[in-house]
Amino acid sequence: MGFGRPIRSPLKLLLDMWKRSTWTAEEQLPLWPRPQAASSGKKRTAVLPAAARPIFLQSAGCCRELLTSAFRRAEGTLFNLTTELPHLRVRVPGVRESATADLDSCAAGSAETSAFGALIVHVHNEKPSPLGLGMDESYTLELGVDGSDGTLTAISEWGALRGIESFVQLAQWDGTRRVLCALPLTVHDSPAYSHRGVLLDTARHFYPLETAVLPLLDGMAALKLNVLHWHLSDAHSAPLGSTALASGALHPSLMYSASDMRAVVAAAFERGIRVVPELDMPAHTSAWAFGLPEAVVTCPKRVTADVEGLEHGANKAALHPLREATYEAVSTLLHELAAIFPDEYLHLGGDEVDGECWLSDADIRAWASQFSEQEQQQQRTGNRRRRPFPPTEWTHALQAQFTRRVGRLAASMGKRVVMWDEALEVAQLLEDGPLHAGEAQASLDGGAATFGRTDVTIDVWRDWIHGRRQRALHDGHDVVWSSLKWYLDLPGNTWEAMYQVELPAATVPATAMAASSATHTGAAQLLGGRLLGGETSSWSEHADPTNLMQRVLTRAAAVAERLWSGSPSHLDVARQRLAAVRCRLVQRGLHAEPVMPDHCEPPRWSLPRHRRDTYGTADVADARHSSELGAIDEQPACASSTSNGLNHGADSIPRAHVERLLAQAWPARSAKPEAVESSPSWSDSTASTGALTASILLNALLVYAIVRLVKRVDRLSRQNGQPLTKAMPQKDE
Repeated sequence: MGFGRPIRSPLKLLLDMWKRSTWTAEEQLPLWPRPQAASSGKKRTAVLPAAARPIFLQSAGCCRELLTSAFRRAEGTLFNLTTELPHLRVRVPGVRESATADLDSCAAGSAETSAFGALIVHVHNEKPSPLGLGMDESYTLELGVDGSDGTLTAISEWGALRGIESFVQLAQWDGTRRVLCALPLTVHDSPAYSHRGVLLDTARHFYPLETAVLPLLDGMAALKLNVLHWHLSDAHSAPLGSTALASGALHPSLMYSASDMRAVVAAAFERGIRVVPELDMPAHTSAWAFGLPEAVVTCPKRVTADVEGLEHGANKAALHPLREATYEAVSTLLHELAAIFPDEYLHLGGDEVDGECWLSDADIRAWASQFSEQEQQQQRTGNRRRRPFPPTEWTHALQAQFTRRVGRLAASMGKRVVMWDEALEVAQLLEDGPLHAGEAQASLDGGAATFGRTDVTIDVWRDWIHGRRQRALHDGHDVVWSSLKWYLDLPGNTWEAMYQVELPAATVPATAMAASSATHTGAAQLLGGRLLGGETSSWSEHADPTNLMQRVLTRAAAVAERLWSGSPSHLDVARQRLAAVRCRLVQRGLHAEPVMPDHCEPPRWSLPRHRRDTYGTADVADARHSSELGAIDEQPACASSTSNGLNHGADSIPRAHVERLLAQAWPARSAKPEAVESSPSWSDSTASTGALTASILLNALLVYAIVRLVKRVDRLSRQNGQPLTKAMPQKDE
């Protein structure tokens, strides 16, 4: 009231306060995403061994090689990624007196402490389960029943991977050791949605595997995300080491070879992450023209006329849907990708086709004219088929012709097609029926492979169009929800906003989706389409390897919890929990952006010494631990710290030593060593600075008083009809 805030009733205020202060048993655990069910005690704390040793043992089930690799990664995190300090939170008098209050309460509330022995992992399945939509990711984790060992039980190997991640999160670092708190503890967990993804756009900026793509997979696994939607090509580049797109990259060194892509698929498989590749077509294919000029309508006038510049206008160039060279190139690309990416899904884009660009080509203009004449003839004779668009929307018909051929190609390779939601209009035209002018059924169509309307999974991103998702489901399409509200390139999409997005319920439970996947047609007819899950999208117009992790991980964590846990926590509760998981990511060397004021250190190996030495900070930080400072550190603290009561960290290092380090970092300072000798002491400089500050404040107050006085006198004179300030007389010509 008065500030545009809604008025809330006292009852709602009390309910909100109760939700803030009351954490569920699941929220009290240091787990993200929040588990479905949990119970914990307060009687026991277990301490993990200080020295590295195996603590994971598999008792039964399949996939020993996969799980052994997961055990090694988890043990590397637990034993090797150490920091000098634990996660430190802001202290608040009377509320949170200690910066490590959470860990302090863990130790104080436990009556018994024991050494943790091993986590026994049991997988029910004797044979490997496919990594795909609907895989069983449920698990049960029990710790501290007898104070030394724990058990992890899962139906499949993928559930075991999720349970191992939960165990790693539960083992908290207190600065000297890793502890398991609130034992005995039991977690029953499974995801609400089967498809939980991140889109990574590597076409607008190139991301090296070692420093960007593979670390992103580690972050996704830590957040229990399970789909990497790899946007491989766009208008700006197509960095694929393909025989069909040899010139699509910005530079030959900025290209993903077949072995690179296989390495990503293998690393993702080890972490239980599917990789769904995307070749965006027919639009967004300007980069194809450098190697396949005959297959692309480049429309340079249309591109250069774009008010947002060439980089945006390039999106309008599109594949030529009437030339066989186009389909030959697409066939080559799809066969190459099918041999690399084993996932059953293949994303074919289909968004933002620009009809004006297509009309710059004479053959397409003739096709459009012929199509319009056919439409008019059918309308006159009463035989015109019902269309979801006006007769002038010839672009939908032409794109449907293209999509039908490419879709049959994909289907012949055992792939199921995903397209952006612009394909809803196109999909209406994919039923079997007479072909339109210019469409030929060649062997490239995939032979006897069928490809109909409901064979397209719709990736809904234009959620501002009312009923878009509901229409796709009603028409029998499976749906992935890539909401614009989850776009990471939009600055207004904060983690809070993304976390609070209203999320529709899954139409088929994640654990039951695998069974319905095998009988998709019947499920679609019986239930309509299925809501498979969702994705958060990292489009790379303004992202590259320098800011990828900061941009993605913290906000992707908000999406990950919504897709795994379903309902959100109270925002204040989620903020405290997210700050903790963000710190765990940083402690793993994954530089997620902060959530709130706190202190969190990366592991020692993630800050290369040569980079720290560039600014002289390494030696300053290491000075506290240097043996050569043993005698110097015994000197009294600087006068500034005693005179004003401040106790900065730098005060414990003598000024002469700091000056020497700064001179090493900035050699220009060492050119005048006498300046250091003759400079005033720190206490003198502090006193002079205080006097100068007081003088500035007094002058500012004096100026303010004069201005107020002048305004008051002027107001009084205006009331008497004689303003104090009059217009200047005009100078005589």
